[in-house]
Amino acid sequence: MNHTQLNNVELQIVQFLFEHKKQFVPSKEIAQKADVSNKTIRNHLVIE
Repeated sequence: MNHTQLNNVELQIVQFLFEHKKQFVPSKEIAQKADVSNKTIRNHLVIE
């Protein structure tokens, strides 16, 4: 089994999304809360 730890930014993103799971949150808002760029958020949220 592969166990991967989340880095600090990824953890902040997951926590923020969990707290707002019942509403749409634009990537720009998540970026502000995580203190990173909008592009960073979009890169982390890519679903493959």
